[in-house]
Amino acid sequence: MYSFFTTIFKLEITSEYLRHKSTKKMSRHKFVLNDETKVNQYGFRVRNSGLDLARFKANPVILDFHMQGNRSVIGRWEEIQFEGSLLTAVAFFDDGDYNAREIARKVEDGFLRGASLGLNPYSMSNFVIAPDDIYDLVQSEALEASIVPIPNNANALKLYAATDDVLKELQENEVSEILLM
Repeated sequence: MYSFFTTIFKLEITSEYLRHKSTKKMSRHKFVLNDETKVNQYGFRVRNSGLDLARFKANPVILDFHMQGNRSVIGRWEEIQFEGSLLTAVAFFDDGDYNAREIARKVEDGFLRGASLGLNPYSMSNFVIAPDDIYDLVQSEALEASIVPIPNNANALKLYAATDDVLKELQENEVSEILLM
């Protein structure tokens, strides 16, 4: 008799959990992913006009602090768009994942506010000195965007080199600090 009631109780709990899970809405938050008017910590700006968003829009993952791997995916970006000098997107957190729920809670409560693009600059030739003597990254590919505690910090802005040749060129041209190697 004990196991019969235990089984019924477990079924009721499971049923309630599934009903709650299916009706729960994913958390939504709008972020600025890039402001092309701002010089970042590394001394350059990222020009929106040169951002290739095709791969990012096809797979708009939100990563936890640029960490690679399936467990680091905490949501997806939607409504990715340019608004004047800003690249903005709305974050939808995966409320079925514990880590994503915790990060969404911290965003909701104002403890986390930063986002950071993971970029592939393709080549050093894409860093061009603008008339104001500031480097502009004039062509790059957005690969992902992460939720980070301090945006534009050495641990927040990560540039990805797609090939070994590009990686070697970037290292030889004194940007290894930017690539976080």
